[in-house]
Amino acid sequence: MAFSPRRPERPTDEGQAEAELSALISSARSAGGLTPGDEARLLQRAGLGDRVSQYRLVAAHLERVVRLAATRGEHGLSVSDLVQEGSIGLLEAVRTY
Repeated sequence: MAFSPRRPERPTDEGQAEAELSALISSARSAGGLTPGDEARLLQRAGLGDRVSQYRLVAAHLERVVRLAATRGEHGLSVSDLVQEGSIGLLEAVRTY
C-alpha cells in the first residue's frame, strides 16, 4: 500500500483563518528583530555553517514572510502553507548566502 500524506484541512471560515494568521504573526514577532550589526555577525557565522545563527536569521525575518503570505493567501492558497514555503526559502537563502 502506497503512503498518501494527508493534507491539513483549510480553515472553513474567515474567523478561523484570522486566528491562524494572528498566531503566526505573534509567533514571528516574538523572535524579535536584529540590529544591522547583529545581522552582520549572524551572517558571518551562518556563512561558516553555524546552524544557530542560520535559524536566528530566519526567525528574525519570519514576520515579513507571514505578512507576505497573508497578502498572497487571498489567491486560494493556505497562509500556513505559504509561511512554510517562505521559511524554507529563507533557510535556503541563509545557507547559500
